[in-house]
Amino acid sequence: LKSLSDSASRLEKMHRAEPNAANQAKLQEQIGTLKKMSSAVQEVKDRLIKANNIVEQVLTVTAGKINADLTAVNTDAASSGNITVLADIDEAYTHYANFRISVRIYNTNYLPADAEKAYKFLDLFLKAVKRVDSLISTEAGRKAYADLLQSGNEYLNRFKEMDTHIKACNAARKELDTMSSSLVTFFDAYTGEAQKNMDSLGTAVWEGNKSGQSLLLIGSCIGILIGGLFAAWIILGVVRVLGGVSLFAAEIARGNFDAQLKRS
Repeated sequence: LKSLSDSASRLEKMHRAEPNAANQAKLQEQIGTLKKMSSAVQEVKDRLIKANNIVEQVLTVTAGKINADLTAVNTDAASSGNITVLADIDEAYTHYANFRISVRIYNTNYLPADAEKAYKFLDLFLKAVKRVDSLISTEAGRKAYADLLQSGNEYLNRFKEMDTHIKACNAARKELDTMSSSLVTFFDAYTGEAQKNMDSLGTAVWEGNKSGQSLLLIGSCIGILIGGLFAAWIILGVVRVLGGVSLFAAEIARGNFDAQLKRS
């Protein structure tokens, strides 16, 4: 329950921080789902406690009464030599023992198949008990039989109550599984969309950087080209001047003192 409450709190923070209206609505829906899950978990917990209390506090006491009543009927049949009653009571006790085992298993595993087994053994137990109804003639035997039948029916009614709690618990657990699957599907889609948005943002930034780098490269190339042309112009000018000086010097060397230094 605490984990579900913490998860709901985190979703509420995400809801407040989410800028997209559609995603806000989806997050709000999932917050409601988490609250429903908390209620379902609480119901499962309450139902299991009630079912366990029936087993430990009610059925255990009733089982003690049934054991005493079975013994009383068996003792009466033995004292009167009623072999048929002894056989039916022995069969009833076997079914009753199997029923109690099935109840314990059902209260541990909560499987419908175990409940069906428990009902089957309890039904066989009651049928075996009812077969001796017309075979008991003593007053003590009749009283023990009436008590046994009453205890058996009481056991059946309380087991049905326990079964109701466990079935409701199983229904709540199925609902929890459905809601959990819905949450997983939502978060997979939500995180996938967030990842896609991050990828798009990263791509845009990368494209922007690439464009900036391209512009920078082009600007650098243009700068280099202009600088190169300017330098070439300067060099050519220098070369022309130096060429003129060389020609002037050559003319002087030949004795042509009337030579003129050409200006470019």
